Amino acid sequence: MRISGLAARLAHAAARMDSQKPRSYLGGRQSRDGARRARVRWIHQGAADTTSRGGRRGAAAPDDITTSLLRAQIDQRPLQDEEIVSIVRNWTVGELGTIAACVGILAHYLAEHPSLQQDLRAEPALLPDTIDEILRIHAPLITNRRVTTRPVEIGGRHIPAGQRITIMWASANRDEAVFGTPDECRPAQNAARNLLYGAGIHACPGAPLARLELRAIMQALLAHTRRISLVPGNPPVAEVYPGAGFASLPLRIE
Repeated sequence: MRISGLAARLAHAAARMDSQKPRSYLGGRQSRDGARRARVRWIHQGAADTTSRGGRRGAAAPDDITTSLLRAQIDQRPLQDEEIVSIVRNWTVGELGTIAACVGILAHYLAEHPSLQQDLRAEPALLPDTIDEILRIHAPLITNRRVTTRPVEIGGRHIPAGQRITIMWASANRDEAVFGTPDECRPAQNAARNLLYGAGIHACPGAPLARLELRAIMQALLAHTRRISLVPGNPPVAEVYPGAGFASLPLRIE
């Protein structure tokens, strides 16, 4: 299958960044904290190298979507290095870490719900909405950060302009006032209110690609197996906050 346009450039950029990651990110023996610090240093160094070579911003960089950030402008000013690092980090997390978390979450949920497994094998057309609903129940992204641009009142609490806040995606997608019984898997009923990929101007631009990847993965997994189950006596280990999904997920696949 060929991916054209922006999706292809994103995929190429993600693959190139993945091949250049430090050993600690790819799974060496360092602690998770050490791996995260190494990843941040790697991103910052990459941005510094790209912006300093040849004395001109991006002079020696390849012509790809990452380099295009060096020419991008917001309010008639170029992006600062810190902003570029933040964007590249989000691209990397979304394409690699979040997709990996999603696959683990989906496989775990199906292992716990064998009847749903069979329904999806019998009717693959149900997969797209079901995938979104499972990921509403068990969020692959827990939080995000924002800075308020103006004073606002939410739930009876006043928040001034310029306030740093943490948005709990996982909590919003399990709001009893919206979803009633949030643990129930009801794809058709909950689809319109699902905030898995954000909403409004904060909707995820990578959502179509993510949905395509997850559907292809789950279709292949279900089509080539008869049963997916948990391993007795070897329970999954949840990822540490603010990560999501599983650090370890033993499964029996038949």
